[in-house]
Amino acid sequence: MKRNLDENRLFWTNDANDQVGQILYSPMPDHATLICEEVLVNPQFRGRGIGGKIMADFVEFAKEREQKIYPLCPFALKYFQNHPELAGMNMHEQITAEKVKNLTNRKE
Repeated sequence: MKRNLDENRLFWTNDANDQVGQILYSPMPDHATLICEEVLVNPQFRGRGIGGKIMADFVEFAKEREQKIYPLCPFALKYFQNHPELAGMNMHEQITAEKVKNLTNRKE
């Protein structure tokens, strides 16, 4: 599969140039983090492990940019739960705890 970059979107194509899947993301500059908003695999390619492959490549993409990932998408969160060796790349717990703390410290 070949990784292709579009604005806030990565998509992967096969040898026939068919788009097999994509990840929508947005940057969170204050944390040098990419928010993984949605992982999508085109229906005709489902059931072949494509989702895991594109998540693995998305992790590599983030490493190349010296960024970490906040897995907002349930699939991405599950991917990190199934790959504890990637805990250093997963910002879910840290950012969620920070958001909760900020909410509880608000003054009305």
